[in-house]
Amino acid sequence: MLRTRISRLFVLLLVAWYPATGLARTVTQIFSGHGFVGPGGIALDASGNAYVPGGSSNNVFKITPAGVIIEIINWSGDDKGNTLNRADGIVVDRLGNVYVTGAISDNVFKVTPHGAITEIINSTGDGMGNALDFPHGIAVDDLGNVYVTGATSDNVFKVAPDGVITAIIDSTGDGMGNALDFSRGVAVDDLGIVYVTGRNSDNAFKITPDGVITEIIDSTGDGVGNTLDS
Repeated sequence: MLRTRISRLFVLLLVAWYPATGLARTVTQIFSGHGFVGPGGIALDASGNAYVPGGSSNNVFKITPAGVIIEIINWSGDDKGNTLNRADGIVVDRLGNVYVTGAISDNVFKVTPHGAITEIINSTGDGMGNALDFPHGIAVDDLGNVYVTGATSDNVFKVAPDGVITAIIDSTGDGMGNALDFSRGVAVDDLGIVYVTGRNSDNAFKITPDGVITEIIDSTGDGVGNTLDS
């Protein structure tokens, strides 16, 4: 019942964005039998195309302003043995490349505007002992660096355009007793500063491009009785 309500709300939101395109009928077709189950995130590109991961249907759909719907990746992933399982977080860079996390397959795929699909990180993380487990949040900066959270591995990875992978924070948090537990949401600003939330540790960290880590809020919230939880 909850899934049905969320799905209906999602349809209404899309129709509100594109009221004159016949999108309602097309989206309804997806929900009624074209393999779209439990949508998670949503992202938009500069041309107004919307990208929606299908959660447990293990795919991503592109919805154009005209209402045309295209599946741009499915469970087969890159067709090289790297599958997509539980499509969750999604982001689009300024060049129109789409990035989607596979929460259960422990990986991230890049889908170019021309349809080329590449796995840019998997469960091995940086290959130096820092694993990626249950990726959830994802962000990209203006230089094309991708940032992804490993929720149950309690970390954040930076994937550079040339493929270099770096763990920029782990469970130790700021190294001064403020831990990161269940890293979930992530964002990056115009200066390349990364922000990540710790759902179980009830906090958020700021990570500068040169690696300085600071806890910017914790469970005490604003310190005047308004606490931060999850």
